[in-house]
Amino acid sequence: MSPIHHTPMPYAMFFSGGRAVHYSADFAARGYRGASYGCVNVRDRSGIQSLYEQAQIGDKVIVYR
Repeated sequence: MSPIHHTPMPYAMFFSGGRAVHYSADFAARGYRGASYGCVNVRDRSGIQSLYEQAQIGDKVIVYR
């Protein structure tokens, strides 16, 4: 449960204040018809779980546009 947004954010990896990359059951069910509130939602639960287990604080992250 996110202490900031008061909603479930499984496998959350925060990168900017309350913004995070995390699994979203809503995004998995409704896709882009839902809302992200600034987060990066992921619908592949096993994929985000694997990334979460491998990520370390301080890892370099590259974002492609």
